[in-house]
Amino acid sequence: MQTAAHDFPSRRALALTWALLAGLTVGSMATALADGDATSTAALAGTQVALILALTAFKARQILHVYLNLRTSTGGWRVLFTAFVLAIVGVVLGGHLLMGVV
Repeated sequence: MQTAAHDFPSRRALALTWALLAGLTVGSMATALADGDATSTAALAGTQVALILALTAFKARQILHVYLNLRTSTGGWRVLFTAFVLAIVGVVLGGHLLMGVV
């Protein structure tokens, strides 16, 4: 299947997505450093880890949908990649909550 040129994101969309990703990275860093202890991930509260992972999952979604152009693919591929990202986030969050470390 050939893809028409209009199916690709514009430079403006790519730049805005990049700015959003940079902002989400700063948000993740601010969340991690909120308690002032940057020496260990074990010191992070479960809610901090959950927020950081939620931001990370959203970043992964943006990268997949905009930069890898998953938004133009079939629903099956979008569901598969979304499930994969959520599974990874779930394993990391579960590991942190059950064992106290990531």
